[in-house]
Amino acid sequence: MREWMREAGLTTPPIIETDRESNEFDLVLLSHHLLDREALEWLTHFRDFNLSDAQRRALVFTQEVGAITNQDYRQLNGIDTLHASAALRGLRDQGLLTQKGKGNKTYYTLAPNLEKELPG
Repeated sequence: MREWMREAGLTTPPIIETDRESNEFDLVLLSHHLLDREALEWLTHFRDFNLSDAQRRALVFTQEVGAITNQDYRQLNGIDTLHASAALRGLRDQGLLTQKGKGNKTYYTLAPNLEKELPG
């Protein structure tokens, strides 16, 4: 799993604490650490883009749901409206998302060229 995450350009989970005597360790898992292999493999298409983990999660969300809103992005990544807007515009400006609607009715879908790359 750690290797697939590295290949997809995602951060890997850090091991926080280990105890060799009891053969135990604590690990912090974030939502992107729980992506399945198919999603991680799909994300390898975007290695050459300078994307944050939050933007990668947004792409997977958009792939699975069909669209993403600013509210979705905020809930997915735990950030404020302005940062979510900037991140979504960044994905749009890189040609990864297509913007639809205006104002509070704005949402984004995968760019048409990415829909051809979807697995299945």
